[in-house]
Amino acid sequence: MRRRRVSVSLAVVITMLVGIGPAASARTPEPLSIRIVKGQVRLDAGSVVVPFNARCRSPLQSFELDISVLQGTTFGSTVIIQPGVVPCDGRWHRMASRVGAEVGGTSFLSGSAVVDAFLGGNDPSQGGGDQEATDSVNVTL
Repeated sequence: MRRRRVSVSLAVVITMLVGIGPAASARTPEPLSIRIVKGQVRLDAGSVVVPFNARCRSPLQSFELDISVLQGTTFGSTVIIQPGVVPCDGRWHRMASRVGAEVGGTSFLSGSAVVDAFLGGNDPSQGGGDQEATDSVNVTL
């Protein structure tokens, strides 16, 4: 009986260690990352300020940032196409983008909406292969 308990206990310990091993090992961070912060603020003019955190690691060069808001049939987006739109220094950068409804659309109102984010970059040392990071959250404005 005692030998059986020791065997079972040893099996449980080995299973736990094997399970902990991969989780405890360090993963290589993504070269591009973008995370929307759920604290969106609805502005009086019907626009939405979308705070987000973005990170780009060298040797990548960021070149495009898109933030969009969809609320029912009301849609708006802000697109920035510019080299270095997010510094590629490996650090998180807190940023914000103001998104207004498309021309001819109604203003954003209090209520639920979907916010999407896209960050594009490329690695000039690898022939310019594009990479991307995305995030999407449901929010209440």
